[in-house]
Amino acid sequence: MAVVSNGHVVNTAAVSPQEAGSDEQHSFNLSFPIQNGTTLFFAVQSEDEQNATSETSNIAQASKILPGVVQLNPLKPPVSEEPLEVGSFTRTATGESFVVKLSSTTPPTFPPNRITDLSAELQEDTVFLSWTAPGEDLDQGTAKSYEIRWSFDLDMLRNSFSNGHVVNTAAVSPQEAGSDEQHSFNLSFPIQNGTTLFFAVQSEDEQNATSETSNIAQASKILPGPKAPGVSNPGMNLTVIVISVCVVTMVICFIVAVSTWAVRRRNLSV
Repeated sequence: MAVVSNGHVVNTAAVSPQEAGSDEQHSFNLSFPIQNGTTLFFAVQSEDEQNATSETSNIAQASKILPGVVQLNPLKPPVSEEPLEVGSFTRTATGESFVVKLSSTTPPTFPPNRITDLSAELQEDTVFLSWTAPGEDLDQGTAKSYEIRWSFDLDMLRNSFSNGHVVNTAAVSPQEAGSDEQHSFNLSFPIQNGTTLFFAVQSEDEQNATSETSNIAQASKILPGPKAPGVSNPGMNLTVIVISVCVVTMVICFIVAVSTWAVRRRNLSV
């Protein structure tokens, strides 16, 4: 329908819109004679089955210059198809906002987001884990449960989480997304010196949707070796050495003095 708000309406009852991209044409007479020198402006809007209306088209104009002849606008000049060389430039475009409406009554669900800051520490035979709590849906809400597994093999735990050794998490109650989580436990065997263990976590929501496997945290048990004998207290050992040297020096000096005195006395007696 050729109408713009406050513009004069053109009867388009005889115009049947064609498929998008087709050429459309329409001719009509106005309800009054067009005087020489008159300039008229035209615009179009289109409408779909849901009564949604397009934006107003470009404004076309036509002028009656000669008696009985309507002179249309000149055609656009041809555009060169040769590629143009341009330098560096930046173009910024700001998009319009939009609203997404869901047709179903049940909103979609998403699994908890992946834990990315899992850390592990060994103290004697106790394992200490800490991480940031994920959500019920991504980083919103509270997850239902955690599944913690460990392994001696880093690649196995990364590529096949379900084959790792399970940690009992019955005592772990997930907190709201973004909270600090901590869990400590003992393994079923004593951890030997020099052992390295790897840990990973997955979380689950009320719809049993499981998150991706967390980052792999590792912890090693390294005990200090025994101290070398005789160097337990270097300061004391140095003191003993100094005193010993002094005592030996004094003894030597005493022997030399006694020997000198004895020789002099013998010479005097002769």
